[in-house]
Amino acid sequence: MGTYFYYSDADIDRSVHFHQDLANAIASRNPSAAEALMAAHLCLAHTAFETSRFGADEQSA
Repeated sequence: MGTYFYYSDADIDRSVHFHQDLANAIASRNPSAAEALMAAHLCLAHTAFETSRFGADEQSA
């Protein structure tokens, strides 16, 4: 099961934009931008998953 199962509409919209930006960075042969975008995308996806799956209270624990 993918993390998108737990995504809100806003999370899905953000993810789609990240994928578009990543594709543009790769097409532009900009590895620094691609790396930074991927790191941010994974961090935000992880946060969205944990918040949706386990609740915001456990985020601060």
